[in-house]
Amino acid sequence: MRRPPPEGFTLLEVLVALAIASIAAMGLLVTAQRQLSQIASLQDRTLAAIVANNELVQLQLQGMIPDNGGRDDQVDLGGQHWAVHLVFAPTPAPSVRRVDVQVGPRVDLFATLQPLYTLVGYVHLLPQGQGHVIY
Repeated sequence: MRRPPPEGFTLLEVLVALAIASIAAMGLLVTAQRQLSQIASLQDRTLAAIVANNELVQLQLQGMIPDNGGRDDQVDLGGQHWAVHLVFAPTPAPSVRRVDVQVGPRVDLFATLQPLYTLVGYVHLLPQGQGHVIY
């Protein structure tokens, strides 16, 4: 008399299925970790862009910009410390100045700035001393 085929899975089949499932789960965890690090990077770049735009707006409100040269500044925003480097350059139009704004995380006072975001803008100086920013 023949025995009926066994029902269910053998131990080997279960172990193979668990191995495949664990490899797939590790792949998902690696992907999730990459996504989280990209979110942090995007948040830093967004804050750096806000800092750069704020610097141009402050120049607009001051209304006085040197013909050329540069300036370094430090800004706190979003719970982070930012280093800002501004470079002023003349343009063919006497009332317009080019402004290059580089923003990066402030590591320490003597570290070289590693720009995370760079913005180039033009500030038009109006006769009343107020500026107008052109991106």
